[in-house]
Amino acid sequence: MPTSQSRVLPIASVDAGAVFEREMEFAGRNVVHTLEPRASTCTCRTRPEPDPDLRHVTADFNYAQIFSENAYLGWDRFMNANQMTLAVTSRLIVPRPARRRCAA
Repeated sequence: MPTSQSRVLPIASVDAGAVFEREMEFAGRNVVHTLEPRASTCTCRTRPEPDPDLRHVTADFNYAQIFSENAYLGWDRFMNANQMTLAVTSRLIVPRPARRRCAA
């Protein structure tokens, strides 16, 4: 049994996003409306695993995971991926008036 193993795995990924803001009135209050699109793409070609009995765990499906390069936890297993993810987040932010601080 070898004491260490190594392999080369090419992964290409691009992740981009933007934030657009506008001031508007909502329910009688001035608010800032944001629109935040995000796009991510990942390509990873894997070879057969060296140990097919290797135990692997997939990560929970959540907002952070959908932009991840690997669906598995740990570095011993990589998925064969050619994927693109698109998402949009929108917020209504109520600005607070600035408070003046006095030097004591």
